[in-house]
Amino acid sequence: MTQYTVLVVIALSEQETVMHLAEMLAMDRSALARALKPLETQGLIIVEPGRDRRTRLVRLTEQGRQALIETHPYWLQAQEQVIAHFGEQQTHVLLSDLKQVESLGHLT
Repeated sequence: MTQYTVLVVIALSEQETVMHLAEMLAMDRSALARALKPLETQGLIIVEPGRDRRTRLVRLTEQGRQALIETHPYWLQAQEQVIAHFGEQQTHVLLSDLKQVESLGHLT
């Protein structure tokens, strides 16, 4: 999982619990917590206590929003390179296969 993807999901949810973000990203909660640490250290996100001790809320900072704006062209370029390498049809097949693999995690 790339930091870009994590930031996008946080940006789209505006403010969310670590548990729910982990579900949306199909990640283990502790793995997500480790992935969030460098983003917090860089000032791109804020992780703060929720309503009770068990929950932690995550939200994007203004610096995080700016980082997404600045890196978006690079993400688009990477997507274009994948399509150029595999072709549009094969890229769609690959993404479809990845979605099937992701759904296996929901079976357990």
